[in-house]
Amino acid sequence: MKREDAIIKNLSLDDAQYVYSLEQGSFKIPWSRNSVENFLKSENKEGYGIIHEGSMVGYALISKLLDEITIERIAIDEKFRGYGLSTLLMNKIIEENKEFNFTLEVSEKNKSALCLYKSCGFKAEGQRKDYYAQGENAIIMWRKII
Repeated sequence: MKREDAIIKNLSLDDAQYVYSLEQGSFKIPWSRNSVENFLKSENKEGYGIIHEGSMVGYALISKLLDEITIERIAIDEKFRGYGLSTLLMNKIIEENKEFNFTLEVSEKNKSALCLYKSCGFKAEGQRKDYYAQGENAIIMWRKII
């Protein structure tokens, strides 16, 4: 697979099932279909999907509040990991929202996600103890407007 073959699109409620399916294979505690639908219907929430050969292979969900964007979820289908699609997705979100500060929380054990976010200009600025299941700590990261 080539990165340049991927298309990024804005998600709609029609994409909820695809997002839900990817959630199931990507997170220890995935969102329910209802949670995905509610997110996609909500004001100040946006979703981006990565399409390859007509199928959604990844997505990101973001929330906007004032001058801040929270990266709520980002996932790539396991078969498509390692091709730089999450970087492509993050760069698109950052490019389209240059006037915003960004924040997110990521498990301290998720080394590939930590590398991704650092490569996109995020810096670790705090920690939430026992934030995730099984006592995993969350690293709070920010990417601030310069």
